[in-house]
Amino acid sequence: MKLQRIALQNVRMFCAPVVLEGLEPGLNVFSGPNGTGKSTLVDAIRAAFLERYKSGSVDHLRPRDAAGVAPTIQLDFSVAGTTYRLQKSFLATKRCSLSYARETLDGEDAEDHLASLIGYSYAGRGASRDENGGIPGLLWVRQGTVQDVHAQVGHADTHLQSALQALVGSVASTGGDAVIDKLSAQKDALVTGARNDPRGPYATARHELAACTDQLRDLDGRIDRYRGQVDELDRLQSALSDLEANRPWEQLEAQRTQAQSGLDEAERLLGAIAAQEKRRDDAGTRTTLFTNRLGELSEPESLLATGIARLNDASDALGQVQARAAQVLSDHEAAARTMESATLALQQAQDAATRADLTAQLGRIEHQHAALLTRHAQALEAKAQVEARQADAAATRLDNTDLEAVRERSAHLRDAVVRLEAISTRVGYALNAGVQLRAGADTLGGDGELLVTEPLAIELPGMGRLEIRPGGEDLEALVSRRTRADEALGASLVAAGVTSLQDAEAKAEAYRAALHAAEVARGELRAAAPEGIPAFADDLERLDTDRTAITERLAAVRGQFC
Repeated sequence: MKLQRIALQNVRMFCAPVVLEGLEPGLNVFSGPNGTGKSTLVDAIRAAFLERYKSGSVDHLRPRDAAGVAPTIQLDFSVAGTTYRLQKSFLATKRCSLSYARETLDGEDAEDHLASLIGYSYAGRGASRDENGGIPGLLWVRQGTVQDVHAQVGHADTHLQSALQALVGSVASTGGDAVIDKLSAQKDALVTGARNDPRGPYATARHELAACTDQLRDLDGRIDRYRGQVDELDRLQSALSDLEANRPWEQLEAQRTQAQSGLDEAERLLGAIAAQEKRRDDAGTRTTLFTNRLGELSEPESLLATGIARLNDASDALGQVQARAAQVLSDHEAAARTMESATLALQQAQDAATRADLTAQLGRIEHQHAALLTRHAQALEAKAQVEARQADAAATRLDNTDLEAVRERSAHLRDAVVRLEAISTRVGYALNAGVQLRAGADTLGGDGELLVTEPLAIELPGMGRLEIRPGGEDLEALVSRRTRADEALGASLVAAGVTSLQDAEAKAEAYRAALHAAEVARGELRAAAPEGIPAFADDLERLDTDRTAITERLAAVRGQFC
């Protein structure tokens, strides 16, 4: 079925008559801003086919604030070469008529014939439901209901079976063997006869499918690796967040400060020890001097006892100082170890933060690199499409001057032929079975008509010869005009590189389509590569350089950590 014309009146916003004519076979697109009536047009077509004209469920088609009007829809369409006109009025004036050939059906007869013709049914009561959609229901897909198409297939099952059975019977009765031979030839072009191995375009498609499968498998592997890197990045970012939240280096810094204070105290005590040792040495020296003087001067016993007491006091003080020095040395060594541990932990925390930051940078660069490679491939594909479409345009190029020349001279030839036929002599004949006559270079038999534009002799066996001389003063001039027009048209066809006006029109249309496709491809190329394809190479080189530098830094940090 092919829609050819749509007319509406009193349908929602279309109160005045609206007519859409010149619908072409294939795809017809209605475009416009919201609220201009696209959905109204589609709903009207659906109601004309699928809703009973007596139905009251089409009140949504009535214009707002217009209770007494009748929504009217008229559709011109063709089915199997036969043109039909369907006209329905709803609500206030309920009418239905279907006209085709020399017949006109009204009311339910028209609706039943239309349903049988296209393959659907009407609801017993109320609005048409999905199960009534039949074959049109497969094609009538509302927005947001694509996922329910399997239900429509079930509803159309009976109608499809009937149509297929009729088609199979038609093929079988009109030379089904020829169809089977043609299908067998097409099958042999795709697979071998014995083992059904692929060959030709089918084998090429299989190879391309295998290549695409390998590419898909490789992309899946790359995606898995990338997801692993993303998981590792998430783990490192979580560790970095924990480090930033807990800030262990602050505690270690406090421990280092405390250890430094202990170290300073230890150094102070070492100074005190050195001073005490000096005092001990001085006391020993004085004791020796005292002893010598005692021996030399034979001082009294009291002086000797005093010196011995002082010597004992100095020895006790020296013992205390030595014990204190041992404690200070032990504290100094413990402080030094604590300082070393705190410094190592601080370095490790800083290294972990650096690794996490570098890994995050590397992940971002890898993502940018993969996205850039994809865009680069898309740009190359768009460039190839531009070149292919330009080649198509060059192959089908036809200048407007050549096309207009072919059109003009074709019109001249048609006019010359029409004028010549108008004044030529027409000879009708009806010969008995088996009888043939010779008319110039032609042989006549059966029924027919001759168009005589120049003197013609008809041989009558056993009777003689019949000569026909067409009249008309302009006949010779018109024959000459037709000859010149035919020659001029032939020259124009050769100049245009075509064989007929239809061929020229088809070539011009192909040229316009190729130019449009080339412009679309150039737009896609500009969208994929606004700064040109060479810019991708610079960006990729920059990302490779950054990735190498970050990888080297990350390896160095990991080596230090190990």
